[in-house]
Amino acid sequence: MRIGAVALCFVLSLGVCAADLDQARSLISENRLAEARTLLETTVKDPALKGESLVLLTRVCTLGDDWKAATSYGEQATAALPKSSEAHYVYAVALRLKLTTVSKARAMFGIGDYKTALARAIELDPGNLDAREEEIGFLMSAPAVAGGGDDKAMAKIQELKAMDRKRALGFEVALLRK
Repeated sequence: MRIGAVALCFVLSLGVCAADLDQARSLISENRLAEARTLLETTVKDPALKGESLVLLTRVCTLGDDWKAATSYGEQATAALPKSSEAHYVYAVALRLKLTTVSKARAMFGIGDYKTALARAIELDPGNLDAREEEIGFLMSAPAVAGGGDDKAMAKIQELKAMDRKRALGFEVALLRK
């Protein structure tokens, strides 16, 4: 009983709880990114909420086009939750934002980290449709020297078709139009 009371006092002293993560998600869905970020920068201090807070912070910073913070939080998220497909996926998205912002020469040096994070997200959860869409988008738009290609994209579209036909058909049409 004493341990429970101590733990409750610790959480109350931080002023954070799991409900704050739900509130942050709600703020994100309402595009109230600054408020969500402020809340999450508090929840990340709670060891029990740190990993999920970092994932959400990565998402918030990516949506806010702050690639420096997004990649930093994303790297921390993958360290805190190494077996989380979502952590690796949001980190990959943050890295993509960085790659589209920096010079082409700098982007070529960072593409390996992006591809590794994305591959890890899919490896951890083959049903992560968002990560699969990200991968297909990369393959469709990246030059062959960076690992892209229409044939590779079509193969991944066929894999996606077995999981979500509607999503796959959208990519198939986009690839055919290309």
